[in-house]
Amino acid sequence: MITTCPIPEIMDTDFLYVSDWTHMRLYQVSLTGGTMTAVDFPLAVGPVGVLFNVRSRRIMWTDAHLYTVWAWMALNMKWWQI
Repeated sequence: MITTCPIPEIMDTDFLYVSDWTHMRLYQVSLTGGTMTAVDFPLAVGPVGVLFNVRSRRIMWTDAHLYTVWAWMALNMKWWQI
């Protein structure tokens, strides 16, 4: 089952992020609960790779359409281009 969330609730353990260039989305996938959540990042136009930094709780992804690397920090809910 796929659900959608506008701003991701960062899981603490047993999850991964997946980029889907075809559908222009990022997904948060639980490795134990079997759930997949589509994360609605408005700046994720063509995500081709995604990384989650556990210490900073920062999500970063590359975008093939915008030729950029973006980051989102869960702590202060900020976007920025790297």
